[in-house]
Amino acid sequence: MSFLNSGLASVDKTFNLRVQAAIVKIAMVVVKEADTVPNHERRNKLALAVLANPPLVATRFAWACAMNQGISDSVTVSSEGAVDVTATDADIETVCTNFWNPIANFGR
Repeated sequence: MSFLNSGLASVDKTFNLRVQAAIVKIAMVVVKEADTVPNHERRNKLALAVLANPPLVATRFAWACAMNQGISDSVTVSSEGAVDVTATDADIETVCTNFWNPIANFGR
């Protein structure tokens, strides 16, 4: 894992768009889940925030994703500074799903 590559990925526009797509997809599932799902209130609050402003919330998830070992290992940076994240969309979605509860509970 390269902290530099993770940091560059976390602010890369293309990577952020992919993260936004992942969290919107997850949010659409969360808003439909039953009230009996553990931590539903906070999960749903985060889902509504995502749906209201995906770019704003995506910054939190982009950092979490970029610091994931699998995502970080898929980041390359060209000599010109271009960032390429070869992780699949499914990889990004899985990492975002895994971070949903911790991010929803932040500041609890």
